[in-house]
Amino acid sequence: MKRTVIFVLTLAILLNSSFAATLICVRAEASESLPVHNMNTGLDYSTIQASVDADETVNGHTILVDAGTYREHIVVSKSLALIGNGSSATTIDGIGTGAVVTVATDNVLIRGFSIINGLFGILLNHSSNCSLVENRVAGITDFYAVYASYSDNCTIEGNLVGPNSCSGILVTNSLNFTILGNYVHENEGYGLNANASMDGLMTQNYALNNSYDGIGLGRGCRNCTITLNNVSDNRLYGLWLDSDSVDNLIYDNNVINNDRQVSVFLANRWDNGFEGNFWSNYKSVDEDHNGIADVPAVLGNNNIDNYPLMGSLSIFSTSLGFTVNVISNSSITSFQYYDSNGTIRMGIGDPMKPGDYGFCRMLIPHSLMTEPYNTTVDGANPFYWNYTLLEDGKDRWIYFAYQGSPHTLMIRGTPPPREEGFPWLLIITAIAAIAVVASAILVYHRKRRKKSGQMSQQV
Repeated sequence: MKRTVIFVLTLAILLNSSFAATLICVRAEASESLPVHNMNTGLDYSTIQASVDADETVNGHTILVDAGTYREHIVVSKSLALIGNGSSATTIDGIGTGAVVTVATDNVLIRGFSIINGLFGILLNHSSNCSLVENRVAGITDFYAVYASYSDNCTIEGNLVGPNSCSGILVTNSLNFTILGNYVHENEGYGLNANASMDGLMTQNYALNNSYDGIGLGRGCRNCTITLNNVSDNRLYGLWLDSDSVDNLIYDNNVINNDRQVSVFLANRWDNGFEGNFWSNYKSVDEDHNGIADVPAVLGNNNIDNYPLMGSLSIFSTSLGFTVNVISNSSITSFQYYDSNGTIRMGIGDPMKPGDYGFCRMLIPHSLMTEPYNTTVDGANPFYWNYTLLEDGKDRWIYFAYQGSPHTLMIRGTPPPREEGFPWLLIITAIAAIAVVASAILVYHRKRRKKSGQMSQQV
C-alpha cells in the first residue's frame, strides 16, 4: 500500500513539473490580450460583463479576472464564481454612478476585488446563498457599500469596508445571514447593521470610527447573535438595538470608547449565562477571581449584562485550526502554541490600570491540551490560579492572576494523542493535483484547436 501512495505522489509531481510551464505560458499569453477568463470553457474576454453575458457561460462556471482596473458596472445574472486577483490588484471602478456590482440571482461568489467609486458598492437583490469574500469596498457615495436585500443564507466575510460617504454593510429582510471577520471603518453612516431580519450571526468583525453606530439591529430583528466583535470609537453608539428588535443574543464583544456605548429598548440577552461583554466605561470589582465583574451592568430598559467582562477579549489561532480565547486586562504582545508538547507561550504587557494586578481568563479547547495544567509567570507560579473554572465537555476555562507587568506566560498541559492512520490526505492531495493538471491540458488543447481553426480559415 505504501508503494501505491508513493507511485501516486510521484505521478502527480511529474505531471505538475511537465505541464506547469505550459500552463503558465498559456495563461500569460491570454492575459496579454484578454484579461478575463472562463475557467470552464477556456474562453477569454475583454471585460467582466462580457464574460458573464456570453452564451457559453452557464451556471456553475468560474470566471477569473486578471489584475488591473475595469471601469464598468457588473450585473451577475448567472450562478457564477467571480474571482479577482486580490483586492489590492483587481479593481472594478463604477465611475461615480450606479451600483458597481449587482448580484441578481442565487449561488454567486464575489471574491478578491477592490470595488470603488459608485452609489452602491455591492448590491444583492433577492439573491440567496451568495458569498462576498475578501473584497475591499471604498469610495461609495450615496447609499450603502454592501447591501443585501431579501437574500437568505448570504455570507459577507473578510471584507474591508471603508472609508465611504455612506453606511457600510446592511442586511435587510433576510434570514440566516452571516457577517464574519470584516473590517468596517470610517463610514459616514453606520458600520454594519441588520434590519427586519432573523437568525443572523455577526461575529469577529471590527467596527471602528463610524459616524453612527458600530453594530446595530433595527426594524424587528429577532434571534440574531452578535459575538466576538470589536466595536470602538464610533461617534454615536457602539451597539444599537432599535425599539422593536427583541430576543437577540449579544455577548463576548469588546465595546470600547464609543460616544455612547449602547442604545437599547426591548429585552435582549447580553450574556450567554457565564460571559457577557467588555464595557470600557464600566467599573466594578472581581473579588472571586474569575475575570467576571461581581456586579451586573445595567444597560437600561430591563437590559442587563449579568456577567460583564473585567478585561477585553482576544482570539488567537493555532496551527491545528482551533482558537484560544483570552480575556485579560493586560496587553498581549505575542501568542504561540506548540502542538508538540501542548504548550502556550504569551508575551504580556502592562495591565490597563497602572499598578493593578493582571489576569487572564482563557478558553482552551481539549483538542489543544488537557489537564493537568500548569502556568508560570516569568518562570514562577502566579499568585492565584484556578484551572477548574468552567468545563463544557470540549473546552476548559482557566484563570490565573499575577502582579505587576510580567513578560512571559507559559501554560502547559497534556497534548492530546495524535491518530496515525492511513494517509488518505496524501492520496486525495495527489488526485487533486492530477485533476488540476488534466484541466490545464484540456484548456491548452482547446486553445490549440481554436487557433488551428482560425489558421485554416485564413488559408
